[in-house]
Amino acid sequence: MLGPMASRLLALMLVTSLAARAASAQQGDPLVIAGVVVDPRGRAVEGARLGTSWWFDWQAPTGFGKQQVWDDDKTRATSGWRFVETKVDGSFSAKILPERRSKRVQLVVYSPDHRLAGAFAWDSGDDLRDLRLTLEPVARFRATLTCDAISRRGIKANAFLRSFDGRRLGRARTDSGGVDLRLPPGHYTLYVYGSGSHDVESRLFPFAVASGEDARARDIDIAPTWVAKHRGRPIPLWRATAARGLDLERTDYASFAGKWLLVCMWNCESVEPSEDIPQLLRFDRAWRKAHPGEPSPYQILLLHSGGAGSLAELDAQIARLRLRASHWGAAPLPFPVLLDPTEQTSAVWPARGRRQTLLIDPRGRLWGDTFADEDLSRAVEGKLEPVEAARPKKG
Repeated sequence: MLGPMASRLLALMLVTSLAARAASAQQGDPLVIAGVVVDPRGRAVEGARLGTSWWFDWQAPTGFGKQQVWDDDKTRATSGWRFVETKVDGSFSAKILPERRSKRVQLVVYSPDHRLAGAFAWDSGDDLRDLRLTLEPVARFRATLTCDAISRRGIKANAFLRSFDGRRLGRARTDSGGVDLRLPPGHYTLYVYGSGSHDVESRLFPFAVASGEDARARDIDIAPTWVAKHRGRPIPLWRATAARGLDLERTDYASFAGKWLLVCMWNCESVEPSEDIPQLLRFDRAWRKAHPGEPSPYQILLLHSGGAGSLAELDAQIARLRLRASHWGAAPLPFPVLLDPTEQTSAVWPARGRRQTLLIDPRGRLWGDTFADEDLSRAVEGKLEPVEAARPKKG
């Protein structure tokens, strides 16, 4: 009979094995793919790079993330997640993983000088052992990201490039407020979205480019976030049914006049509070240590949204989840807590994933969305940039 330690070890090995098998089954077994890459005149292309995920920059497309294709004579672990390159005669032999959801096989191929390219896709049941991949002159696609609702051009965001049927091909850089892509001819969809401090929501932008085309630069307009539309303006008050650490009847902006106000919306049951709250705790302790006995020029409020009908229920949840011990240094929260059990605040503050941390200036105007105490630190030091209210587009 196995002892307790051996039984636990056996159970762990079994769980690990089953998890590995499940992951392999979900992804699919690798397929052998082989053939030759040629240019439009049928000549072999040596050093052509075959990949499954790319940065499509105009200057030089490069790999993005882990490539799901590797040389046939190597293991996946030793391939280094690099491209597969063709030999002198343009030939290649590799293994490739089917796309997880569609079970299709896809490749994007560039010549060494990035002047020729091709995008290819097959069903996993197709014969992939004698392919002839013909590359064509690349196309250029340029666009500026705009947010007309607040009269902004050159908006920063994130962007993925997809095939027209929705398969993800890679990323597009938008650091300069636009995209400039080197692409194989074909039909695509650009998925642009904001996150964190970005001012925009998301948009799907379908387009097509022909072989050798230098597409006319265009604008891609994206809807603004709620924060972007309200920045620099007075915003609606939160909705709270109970409070600890302050008078529930005195929680309007006028009660905090002259102070920077940071309101952190959170939910201990569904949102990991290990980012905002510990950082705010560290900031508050550091400021009070540096300014003993001085009144603080800021106020931090924690707005618990949903999941607890009373402060007693909230305390019970915090204890059950061991949040104080695991995230707050075993100390009670020193900030006032507001309770919004019916999540009515989300009707006036449309939080992403029930999480929002808003910084409000001493005049009750929204400065912006923040996930760290750095903005509050700069605020109390007088180093934040002036807030200008977003102006809607005329006409």
